Amino acid sequence: KANVVADALSRKSGMIAGIKVEEEIIRDLERLDIELMFVDNMVIGLV
Repeated sequence: KANVVADALSRKSGMIAGIKVEEEIIRDLERLDIELMFVDNMVIGLV
């Protein structure tokens, strides 16, 4: 059970790190005045 919990926690922290990186990228794109078009949570183009 301990391994299952440790594995779940490590995956969760990895997901959180990925979200933080995405937020930083989105902020960088906003600074460059680049907008993303989304459909069903997928980027379909740049504006």
